[in-house]
Amino acid sequence: ATPKESTYANYIGVDPDNTNVLDRFTFSQAKAADIVVNVLYLKPTTLTEALKRSGKLGEFLDRAEKELGRKFDDDAQAFDTISNYDEDPVFSNATKRIFAKGWLEKLHQDIVPLKIEHLIDFQQEVKASLTHEGQVLFEPKAIVYTQDIAQAKAYIDAVRKLNGGVGNVYRGLRFGLDYAALDQATSLLENDGIGVERQGDAPSPIEMAFRQQDAGVRIDVLIAVNKYQKGYDLPELTTVFLDKTIQEPSLINQIYTRPATKRRHKTVGYCVDLTLGNINQQTFNTSVQLYDDGNLGAEQFITEETITQIQNDVNAALAVLKVRLGLDAATFTKERILQAVLNPSSDAERQPRQAVFFQQSKLLFKHIDRLKSPLYFKPQKAEISALYRAFLEFKDIYADTNHPDHGKIKISLDSSLTDAYL
Repeated sequence: ATPKESTYANYIGVDPDNTNVLDRFTFSQAKAADIVVNVLYLKPTTLTEALKRSGKLGEFLDRAEKELGRKFDDDAQAFDTISNYDEDPVFSNATKRIFAKGWLEKLHQDIVPLKIEHLIDFQQEVKASLTHEGQVLFEPKAIVYTQDIAQAKAYIDAVRKLNGGVGNVYRGLRFGLDYAALDQATSLLENDGIGVERQGDAPSPIEMAFRQQDAGVRIDVLIAVNKYQKGYDLPELTTVFLDKTIQEPSLINQIYTRPATKRRHKTVGYCVDLTLGNINQQTFNTSVQLYDDGNLGAEQFITEETITQIQNDVNAALAVLKVRLGLDAATFTKERILQAVLNPSSDAERQPRQAVFFQQSKLLFKHIDRLKSPLYFKPQKAEISALYRAFLEFKDIYADTNHPDHGKIKISLDSSLTDAYL
């Protein structure tokens, strides 16, 4: 996210010898220079809702009330309180903090199968967004960062339990485990029948399999312990899942930007926080302020509420267009859109229709650009595609010329001034 090589300076038009500028080369500048793709930081509420429905909380309420000395309405309220123990003054007592932290660690282990189902659902959605005319453009990869080797092993154990003990494949995805070379980790895994290779400087067989795209040999989801966190680049890496609490802004900045590596057909990356509570979000917000001057902004941390609001805004803009153009879902095609805009039933209707078409289209594309991912607009894919192609053709018809660099419309305001454009 913060490259220092002088070649990168050329992208943003600065003097490569000016080290002060290079030291402050931010992720925002890299995105603006089209060196990397945008990455969305997601905090799924569906995981915690599934936990509340799963019965995993069990004796949680009685224990919480006893340990904390306060009454809760139900398990869910107690869980929400303890999940955010860093923010609640009731946990200023060390004993209460130890209870909260210990219970959360236990819950994290208990709900590993829920997390596996969630991450597979997510990766399947990502893969669907990378499918064109039935052809998968590339196989998306994911890394799950876990707290320690015991938690990583819990993922492999859960996969084997879910698939009936047949290898490390579940729901079409192959899982692998890799870790920083530690003797205790090697001993724990080998004693449990999980084969490992002692690693030197060369890429491990696990890493080589993770880079593969061929079915039968590739690893799709890599469970990582203290590895692949800094400087690891894999163009096919679309998603990192956080299943560890991170309180170092520099580390979360490194992990968050792993999926930013560019690749053809890759328009966006994802960082999905699977932890319970808001510690990672707070660390992420701090890292933005420290390492990117706050340029990513609050919009970079996308909640499900934000996604729903944007989807509603897109649907509202489409509804306005259909009504004003006299079309419905079946007739909302590029040809019919242009016909309605360019050849209305009366001349009096032409200018109002063109105005609302231009304004609502731009508004809709602005909403979509806030997420920068086709993943969230699959139900509207055909309508958005038709509108976009109609919009481009409309632009070409009404533009005097297109700007040679960025393709925006240039409309002459005064023929006597050749460079006066709106």
